[in-house]
Amino acid sequence: MWLRLLHQGGDSEILIRGITTLEDNTPLYVVDGIIQEGDPRIAPSDVESINILKDAASTAIYGSRGATGVILITTKQGKPGTLQVRLNASYAIQNRRAAVPLMNSVEQTYFDIVTLRNTQGAFDEDAGASLPLTLQPYNFQNETNLNELVFNNNAPTENYNLNVSGGSNDITYNVNFGFFNQEGLQRNSAYERFNTRANTVYEKDKLRIQTSLGLSIDKRDIPVGNLLSQAIVYKPT
Repeated sequence: MWLRLLHQGGDSEILIRGITTLEDNTPLYVVDGIIQEGDPRIAPSDVESINILKDAASTAIYGSRGATGVILITTKQGKPGTLQVRLNASYAIQNRRAAVPLMNSVEQTYFDIVTLRNTQGAFDEDAGASLPLTLQPYNFQNETNLNELVFNNNAPTENYNLNVSGGSNDITYNVNFGFFNQEGLQRNSAYERFNTRANTVYEKDKLRIQTSLGLSIDKRDIPVGNLLSQAIVYKPT
């Protein structure tokens, strides 16, 4: 089994049986016995157990849809007893350890003069006069550190989960609320998700009714393409 997260807040790319088709190799998700269309995006706090089916015999009951493997997910159910309320919360800070070192305005100007000297054989005085920067002298006042404009420092990550469960001998319930918010290290790459799931089971003699209702709303900011490479190219002036 192979898993890769494509980008922050995006779907995971999961390969259970390798590449079996030229189109879509995403495995089939089955949540509490119900076949899902794509990734169900269930919060980890809602998951009771996960089973992976990959051999042909175990996936045969799902027909061709199980050709790329099957992921069986069982969500948490309520248990008879008194009302129970659980709250899990976490807060973390992200810091980038390093970034591509960039030249300041003085270093960049010296680099441009030396480049003209080596590529065009110009004297330093001539090279300095022919720099585009000398045509707009006010740009000498600029000292822009593009790393500070592209990256976030001390980017917070919040995760909260509230669970309410209980019931009687006849009916049990389990309700979960979750909120996740992550500010990306790169600007405009934040991710936010709200999810809730309610499971109810009614049993009386030979009658059993089980309901499951889930809702997930997420918001992902997608940064401008090639932003990091462009930040390296732009001059501090």
